Amino acid sequence: LNSDLLMEYEGYLKNRGNSPNTISFYMRILKAVYNRAVENGLTGQNLFKSVYTGVEKTLKRAIHLNDIRRIKRLDLSLKPHLDFARDMFLFYFYTRGMSFVDMAYLKKGDIANGILTYRRKKTGQQLFIRWEKCMQEIIKLFCLSVQDFKVVH
Repeated sequence: LNSDLLMEYEGYLKNRGNSPNTISFYMRILKAVYNRAVENGLTGQNLFKSVYTGVEKTLKRAIHLNDIRRIKRLDLSLKPHLDFARDMFLFYFYTRGMSFVDMAYLKKGDIANGILTYRRKKTGQQLFIRWEKCMQEIIKLFCLSVQDFKVVH
């Protein structure tokens, strides 16, 4: 492994059409592995001076509200698996992009005084989201004891 090979790899990734952040992601993984080799005394050079390992701000791409409304109104009663997927998507949307793992770990006690409070599994960051009627409607579909999930303001 040397600087020339890393620059060739970066060029290869660019030619494949990868975005700068994707290239950086791959380079940071390589860098972490390489740094481990440095710690273990297997090498001592800094090879990553000449390749991009930063992160660029990405352009936000939002779905239009009318598209959300159309998705919500879809009659999927004859396709229960799609009906469930749509409901999970809408819950994800209503909860500002909550990750699936965080959804899976939600507990009844996470909703109090009209606020959904949870701690992200990935980062440990605590988040607060106002509990809305649209969230309540989805929870009602899947919970046996719905009264525990009532909106309280």
